[in-house]
Parts: sequence; structure tokens; C-alpha cells
Amino acid sequence: MNKRAFRLSPGAPSLVLIVVVLSMSIMGMLMFIRTRNDMRLSSRSVQVAQQDALLYVQAEETFAVLDGMVLQCRLHAAGDEQLLEMVAASLPEDMEMEENVIFWQETDGGRIFRAGVQVQPLDSETRLTWHTRILEAEVGETWNIF
Repeated sequence: MNKRAFRLSPGAPSLVLIVVVLSMSIMGMLMFIRTRNDMRLSSRSVQVAQQDALLYVQAEETFAVLDGMVLQCRLHAAGDEQLLEMVAASLPEDMEMEENVIFWQETDGGRIFRAGVQVQPLDSETRLTWHTRILEAEVGETWNIF
């Protein structure tokens, strides 16, 4: 019986090493590209979250100003109808009132935060309550966060 030994040529291990090094280099480059893209996405997400938080803070500040205005109107109003008339007369031009709800919007960087607060009756402990909080993005996406 003829027994032949299987032997590799001297260049085979070098060829295997080259294939392994090339494969590892390609995988390293792909991971680098993926990491860089993830960092860009994370950075953009942080910016969007900061813009959204700023809009929410602006809406809360406007809410506080409105609350003070409604307090002054409540001190001089004899009834609920008179209260609503006084509040409607005291509103700035960029706000509108429908029945007992005051609407306005905050804008920043292409994003719009639409807000609405409801004026409570004179016998209520609270003066205003949130009615509407809607965040609209640049591309027309809408999130209702209330």
C-alpha cells in the first residue's frame, strides 16, 4: 500500500496569516465606521433632547406667567364668566382663548411645542391646569407628551 504524507508547502502558513490579517483589518475598519456613526447619532440625540427640554421649560415659564395673570384676574372677578372675560382681555397677541382654554406655542430650531392650559373656575383650588402639550418635529412628526 502506498502511503503518502500530506505536507504543506512553505508558503501556505504565510498565505493563511495574510488572509487572517486582512480579515481582521477589514473588521476593524467596519467597527470604526460603525462607532463613528453611533457617536454622531448619539450627539444628534443629545441636541434634540436639549431642544425639547428647552421648549418644555419655556412652556412652563409661560405657564407661570399666565398663572400670575389669572391670579390677578381672580382677585377682581365677581364670577366665572367675568373671570374668563378678564383673562381673555389680558392675553398677549400671540395667545388665543377658546372657551376656557388658552393656547400658545413655543418654537426653537424648527420644532414647535403647542401648549394649552385650562382656566379653572373661581371655586377651584387650582387656577390653571395643563390641557394640551404637543411637540412637533421638523419633518411633521408629532408626539403628544401629555
